[in-house]
Parts: sequence; C-alpha cells; structure tokens
Amino acid sequence: MRRTWEPSEAEIQRTVLDWAKLQDGIECWRVNVIGTPMKRGDKTVFRRATNPGMADLICQFAVHGVPVLVFLECKRPSKRAALTDNQKQFKSRISYTGGHYYIVSSIEDTVSALEDVRTRTMGKLSE
Repeated sequence: MRRTWEPSEAEIQRTVLDWAKLQDGIECWRVNVIGTPMKRGDKTVFRRATNPGMADLICQFAVHGVPVLVFLECKRPSKRAALTDNQKQFKSRISYTGGHYYIVSSIEDTVSALEDVRTRTMGKLSE
C-alpha cells in the first residue's frame, strides 16, 4: 500500500499562522506548550509545561465588535482523533465555559472553524 504525504503538525501550524497574517481582523498566536528546557550539569531536562494539553494556536477576531478567542489544535489529517488525555481535558474545560476549540489540519478547516464561531457568536448576540 502506498503511503500518501501529509503535512506535519508544525507545518500545519506555520501554514495557519501565515494565512492569518494575510487576513484583515484576525490575530493568531502560537502557544509553546512543551516544558522549559533547563541545564542540569551536562544534561538538558525539561520542566513540566504550566498548561499541559493547551491548544497549539489561539486566534482572535471580532464579531460585531465583540472580540472572540478560538483555540486551535493542529493535527495531521490521519491523527485528527488522536488527542492526548491532557488535550482532551483542556478541550473539555474550554467547552464547559462556552469557549471555542477546534481540531484543524488545513487552512480550509481553520476557515470552517472561524465561520462556525462567527455563526454561533452571532446567534448568542441576537438572543
């Protein structure tokens, strides 16, 4: 069976960040969720991340003047359902408070996620 190429998570993150830079009114930031490297003698060890499982990217845009945050977890297309336990817990915390969390593998996924957030937010504003 022939394997098809798919972008790495880092490539997806860069692509989404580059795309967001070209959009008017959308800000997007990469969140470094790995532990902090520290020297211990001649070894490098990592101090535990302060927010394990946090999404890779945070985007902000306005819906009728109301700023909205969106958390994006970038996954390879073949790994979209493969959230770690920490990522599942983070997603749950965001969803519990009515926040917006999406798993994306492409610009198209990102556009779809932001359109969904816009629609949901407009619905809440019109209540």
